[in-house]
Amino acid sequence: MRILALYLKEYIEKKINGKKRVIGCMPGTDRAICKALELKGHTVIKKPYNPDKPLKLKEQYDVIFNLCDGLEDDTDFVEFQALKDIEKTGIPFTGNCLNTIRLCNDKRTIKKTLLKNKILTANFQVFKRPDQKLRSDMKFPLIVKPVCSDAAVGIYADSVVDNVKDLRRCVKRVLKNHDQPAALVSEYIKGRDLVIPVLGKKKVKVLDPTELKYLRSYNNRPGILSYQAKWSKGKPIYKDCITLVKNVNKRFSEKELKKIKSAAKATYKAAGCSGYATVDARLDKDGNVFVIEINPNCWIGPASDTALTMKKNQGVNYPDLIDKIVKVALE
Repeated sequence: MRILALYLKEYIEKKINGKKRVIGCMPGTDRAICKALELKGHTVIKKPYNPDKPLKLKEQYDVIFNLCDGLEDDTDFVEFQALKDIEKTGIPFTGNCLNTIRLCNDKRTIKKTLLKNKILTANFQVFKRPDQKLRSDMKFPLIVKPVCSDAAVGIYADSVVDNVKDLRRCVKRVLKNHDQPAALVSEYIKGRDLVIPVLGKKKVKVLDPTELKYLRSYNNRPGILSYQAKWSKGKPIYKDCITLVKNVNKRFSEKELKKIKSAAKATYKAAGCSGYATVDARLDKDGNVFVIEINPNCWIGPASDTALTMKKNQGVNYPDLIDKIVKVALE
């Protein structure tokens, strides 16, 4: 098949003729996806998306592989604009539609969607200013995060708070530092931190959950995946956060696995997903599965939760996973 790989340029500093210059290039994950597609025999044409120009395609393509995602603090909503242009082409494309991406981008809206569909989620309140009164039904500890962000942006090691003073401090930080319309304050769920990959359209497949395990650096603080824990490779907070993938049937009982996958599938359908996503959830000591959020068009690099669980638990290699995502688009 002829596949158009539509991506957003990554700007890096590079020395050219002894001088430092900022150049735009294709991100590493996007290159890995293109290589996987080529290994499956597809013809791949790479094209950078320019938000300042209309998307005009002079050639015919069977599928558009949408790589215009994963933006941190995307206050210009380039991901939305790219999807709008992609949908106008009428060509099948990978991932989820614009309406789903918009819904899940706003944590306030997706929380309301979960409640409407009777999916268990933590009690929450939206704060538009730091001095806003905390509702009487909200119980500490609480976690504070931006309402519209991705990739753990705006989540800090001290984002879980036990008193009103710290709550106001964290709300103020989110509103001031991250250009947010509001902060989402949720009751912090103590329990096992899970990521459940899901993919499919007509036939939805829920993959085995991966589990985040928090080690030494987290002995005296809550286990949460902050921005530093996710991206700061040299720090202990990063090294002491590991992902468990193997031995799913040993780590979870049959009943737990059934509840986890059922919650993930219900969330995927409630959000209107039709491509691929990951569902973040917590399994508490009583066996309750609390859905935290859903990430449509999630990261699908070779080291992603989706790729790891497919490889380790089902023996599906990376090119086959990427090819499966193309087949879902053609549904």
